[in-house]
Amino acid sequence: MKSFQECSELLNTNYRHYSAQNLGAIFYNDQEFQRALNFYHLAKTKYPYHNYSGTDIKLNSMRLASRISDCYVELDSLESAVLALLPHGLTTSPNPKNSLTDKILKLVDQYSDRQKFRVDLLQAIEKSKNIQGGIEIELFMERIKLYPYMQDAISKEDLRNSVLIRKLE
Repeated sequence: MKSFQECSELLNTNYRHYSAQNLGAIFYNDQEFQRALNFYHLAKTKYPYHNYSGTDIKLNSMRLASRISDCYVELDSLESAVLALLPHGLTTSPNPKNSLTDKILKLVDQYSDRQKFRVDLLQAIEKSKNIQGGIEIELFMERIKLYPYMQDAISKEDLRNSVLIRKLE
């Protein structure tokens, strides 16, 4: 068990996470999308968000994924925009209505063929590999790691029955 001081230090590291996100937002608003993307990725990887609430961590991760996706849209990289959202679109969400699923659908409808995307996604799910704590799929020649939000494990069946797959029909 961690001491109070260790817990306090862990939570106090979030200022770096929020600083990186805020710098990303500043650059995004200045239409410097590549710089914004760099700061959003820093917030995601180098300065991850810490909290003892799994729901809060998931919601923060979803907001960050949405911002990363927005940058990729502005940089005309549809595949990267979809891939940024996919881990949240295929897994359960703390929100009753997962807005990222709807965002993926809008991107697919705007730039691609919904049926082809569904077939490609289902093929990726069938070829998926189990990794520690989750599943890894490959789509658009990129590997995406999917982890469960609430359940102990995630399966191919869970992914095939996701809201995103059902809405793609």
